[in-house]
Amino acid sequence: MSLAEDPTAWERWTRASAGGTRQEEKVVGARGWIAGFAVLAAVLVAGCGDDKQKAKDAFVSKADAVCKRVAADNPRPKGQAGQAKAIRATSAANKRASGEERGLKSPKAPKELQRDFDTYKRDTHQMQQLAVVGQAAAIDGQQGLYSQALKDYKVKSTHRAAAAKRIGFRVCGKKQQVGAS
Repeated sequence: MSLAEDPTAWERWTRASAGGTRQEEKVVGARGWIAGFAVLAAVLVAGCGDDKQKAKDAFVSKADAVCKRVAADNPRPKGQAGQAKAIRATSAANKRASGEERGLKSPKAPKELQRDFDTYKRDTHQMQQLAVVGQAAAIDGQQGLYSQALKDYKVKSTHRAAAAKRIGFRVCGKKQQVGAS
């Protein structure tokens, strides 16, 4: 009887040439170990992602608490229009920006957010400087200089708001209005 005529003979021959059933068990066992390591690696990688998200959430919460406190301490002025309101508005903007700048020195941003946080802090500093310029211009009655400082402040505010959005801030970086143009 040939191998083609007897299917069980063909199976016996292939097992014998491949090292028998033990060889088959070794292959299946190795595949099982590899699959097990792959599942373990996936679980560990997923666990690391949770730590990164927790660090980001903690950072955002701390920064938003600083911004909320600074905004509450320095509300936008209300009242008459004109030069007096412009002076009060730029003064409040200056206090908000410098308060955020001081308060946000201590929180350490997670590595993946560091670049955006540096941009946010730089823009905050520049907004504070523009508020000082605007306040001085309003005090001196220099409408042209005040208008330019206000325009530049709004541009910086928009840029900073974009960085805040990328970071995930809920309070910090909201566009702020300053004075009357």
